[in-house]
Amino acid sequence: MKLQEVRESALALPLRSRKKLAQELADSVVSEEEWEDCFPSESIATEWKEEIKRRMDAYARREVKTVPGEKVMAWLRKRMK
Repeated sequence: MKLQEVRESALALPLRSRKKLAQELADSVVSEEEWEDCFPSESIATEWKEEIKRRMDAYARREVKTVPGEKVMAWLRKRMK
């Protein structure tokens, strides 16, 4: 199966299934050990995990305003010129 076929199939899934798949894919790319190696201390890694969970929960409750990725990338490209 080609990447484009996988992408199309994945995008056709219900939102909940796409979220679960996205998390599983992210977990498969960066191991727990690699994640913790990104931080100078275990406490900072733990704090970031808690912050990420807090932000994801707020997003799930629709408490935050989101910006489409294309718009963010356009803004970044403009600022980097």
